[in-house]
Amino acid sequence: MDWPEHGAMPDAFMKKIEQSASADIKDFSVNTNPLGAPHDLLEEIPRWTADIQRYPDYHYTELIQRLADWNEVEEASIHPGNGASELIYITASLFAGQKAVIIEPTFSEYRKALEAYGCKVHSFLTTAEDNWEIDPAAFNQSLDGVYSVWLCNPNNPTGTIQSRETMAAIIAACEERGIYLIIDEAFFDFQIVPITYSKMVQLSPCIIILRSMTKMYAVPGIRAGYAIAPPDFVKKMRERTPSWNIGSTAEKAMRFAAGLDSFRKLTAQFVAAERSRLLPLLKKAGYYVSSSTVNYYLIGGTGERSMLPVLKRAAARGFMLRHTYSFRGMDGCYIRIAVKEKDDNNRLLDMLKEEPPRC
Repeated sequence: MDWPEHGAMPDAFMKKIEQSASADIKDFSVNTNPLGAPHDLLEEIPRWTADIQRYPDYHYTELIQRLADWNEVEEASIHPGNGASELIYITASLFAGQKAVIIEPTFSEYRKALEAYGCKVHSFLTTAEDNWEIDPAAFNQSLDGVYSVWLCNPNNPTGTIQSRETMAAIIAACEERGIYLIIDEAFFDFQIVPITYSKMVQLSPCIIILRSMTKMYAVPGIRAGYAIAPPDFVKKMRERTPSWNIGSTAEKAMRFAAGLDSFRKLTAQFVAAERSRLLPLLKKAGYYVSSSTVNYYLIGGTGERSMLPVLKRAAARGFMLRHTYSFRGMDGCYIRIAVKEKDDNNRLLDMLKEEPPRC
């Protein structure tokens, strides 16, 4: 049996490590908002039940207007999606058969989508030694014949971001060669000061931004996301998108969530405080810890050794952590951990500190 490709798959994970699944296991593999869904949003959802008897607006006019206003871009640059995953596949379909570069280790769905459409996919690997930062000179040398570059920023699973200088070099290199640069910003709003390149869409024909709305608002059961892209590219995306791709509940939830500024700020502040408290303690305990800016982080042991013993020990104590066997270039040498509520973070921290990471 292969390792499960994503977090939030407790049965498959426990079967893989040959342990019995527990109903009360605390799932640190899920990197949605640790504060849970916004109370105001949960209160609103029951009021929308009558709408399930009607088709949503075919053109999603109000939703597109709301997302455009929120992001301060033109409406023609917005394309709503049934979660970021749908947007990834629609985007990949427009590059069918072409050569693509993925900045890795990163989210596995980019490769799956590109390969599903016959793309020739190449990895550009970053490392912990370089703080997962791209070397612009080496990146430039990897672009011969490339049609699209895929970058997650902040990155999943590292939680790190590329410096502004590096991003400027990447954007310039792609623009010079007419290469599409797809930037997945699913976790951008977990940062105290959100770093985004959405405004660049209006300045460059090459930049495409993908966003998820299920992470910040902790509603993965409501598939919700959107793309910000040049109008010509959005038009092509719409041609590849099924009619009524977003249900009425998701459509209203996206419109409502766009106005939850205080909730986003509260979340970012909580995550930053917990991360700042936890990460130094883990380093002191002997773990490698990534320089995360969001609601999850990597830990590792010493040397290039599997963290499987730590995964198993955590599971036996009631904690499900995210393995990294499915991330290229990691080979299980790290574990991704989500920031949770303070008491749960403390319990996990105590367990990890009990035994140094000899793995």
